[in-house]
Amino acid sequence: MKQLWMTGVFVLGLTMSCWAQMDLKQLYDLRDKSELLEFIGKTEAKLDPADVKKLKMLGIAYHNLATLKMKGASAKAAAYLQKAYALSPHDDEVLAFLGSSWTMVGRDSWNVLAKTSDVNQGIKMIDQAVAQSPDNIVVRTVRMNNSLEVPAFFNRKDMADKDLQYLKKAQKETPGV
Repeated sequence: MKQLWMTGVFVLGLTMSCWAQMDLKQLYDLRDKSELLEFIGKTEAKLDPADVKKLKMLGIAYHNLATLKMKGASAKAAAYLQKAYALSPHDDEVLAFLGSSWTMVGRDSWNVLAKTSDVNQGIKMIDQAVAQSPDNIVVRTVRMNNSLEVPAFFNRKDMADKDLQYLKKAQKETPGV
């Protein structure tokens, strides 16, 4: 499972640089808790509620903290991404991260019925994002990673493999992806 996740990260080919030049591509793979919290603090301090890019970036940053199982991060990710999606409903990357955040909201819920409902809602959002943007590497990677993390009874392992095969093919056909 970790090998598939690492392959997805490799396919993206993301790198880090200084905070002043942070962009979405650099944020996708950031999993260092202290760096994420620093980025969030600086971005939230200057947030314009109509700035879709910053809402998206904050949502992804909280999403990444949620993957580290930081308490409350999944709900904050979903909240920021929902705002970004309301302002930019054709951004399938936002929709994919929003769906992934919802699956983690379900994971973090104490309510057993809400867990399943939230995870199913998130899966539907991610699948919709892939259906609308089947060639988007980020959307495919989000779905692959999410499919690997949800419990086995959601039957997403084949979907993860399908996305991994797509990503491998895309990497071969487009060097540098």
